[in-house]
Amino acid sequence: MAISIRSPALTVCALLLLGSDSRAADDGVWLEKAAEAEVIRGNFPYAATLLRGLSALRPRDPSPMFRLAEIYKLAGRYEEAIAAYHDFASRKAADPARKSMAESEAKRLEDAPEPFNETGFTQRPATNEAKRLFDEGKKDAQVKKYDAAVAELQASLLLDPDLPGPYRLLGAVYGKTGDRAQERLFLADYLRVRPDGKIADTVRARLTAEKLLGTVSLDSSFPCTLSFNGRETELKTPLKGFALPAGRYKVGFKSDKYQFNGYARVDVQVGKETQKKYNFGVVNIKLEPWARVRIDGKDVGLFDEVGVPEGKHHVEYKAHDGSKSKTVELDVKGGAKEKLSW
Repeated sequence: MAISIRSPALTVCALLLLGSDSRAADDGVWLEKAAEAEVIRGNFPYAATLLRGLSALRPRDPSPMFRLAEIYKLAGRYEEAIAAYHDFASRKAADPARKSMAESEAKRLEDAPEPFNETGFTQRPATNEAKRLFDEGKKDAQVKKYDAAVAELQASLLLDPDLPGPYRLLGAVYGKTGDRAQERLFLADYLRVRPDGKIADTVRARLTAEKLLGTVSLDSSFPCTLSFNGRETELKTPLKGFALPAGRYKVGFKSDKYQFNGYARVDVQVGKETQKKYNFGVVNIKLEPWARVRIDGKDVGLFDEVGVPEGKHHVEYKAHDGSKSKTVELDVKGGAKEKLSW
């Protein structure tokens, strides 16, 4: 059930054939310290961004991927944690004891469903760190240290996928090495990381012409904005015929109107269209006297209406003055509104 978190970082290993210089693999202590500082602050999304960049910077070192899995687990992002644990365990350099631990933890998390209405995990770019690595990559490319340059530029792109410089320079490096197949992989990875990025349409047009993409059509019971693998976009439902590289995506459906965040796994296949509709309903909680409401054990806050996934839900509510309380079982249909009453 693990989703793929394939990204530019995961293609770096294939680029080690470009040379044997390992300077980039020894760099990044500053990036590692920055990631751990964000963990201490409880800023897990930013820490995850930094660790993904660190993993690209150190292609021979699997430990950043293990730490990334731990961060996703702490944040309650079990599917991303499972994928990161599997990625770590698949690497030849992984310590056997930690590999066993990763496989065991991934299996445990597969039976621990994530709660609905996940909030507070929006990945944002690490622009300053990305620019620093871009500058380092440019210097290494100028002296033909291509393996170091590629690792630095791939890390830069992961830290801030909207920076155009790493994209252009990576293309130039691939051109100098004559690795057109790897260039296409890189372009596909770019779309996975930033499907609505500043150069996404240009990349999408090229890969579509080379028949390397599939399409997705996404819809929801009420209008939602979409995210892909934890990265928010400005795309909205309904979204029709949106071209993406093959792979598994964790698509987020967010409704600010109904305080709702839902997630679904979507598998994209080359040359085929995948359709997915996220069904959710709305619970109307306007009560007199006013009450605190818990749905499936979760306090829903001070909102008049909240979205919940289609299906059965256990609802408890208690008047703020203590005068009454009630427990009901709601069977919510997609697109429907259910009103609570005393």
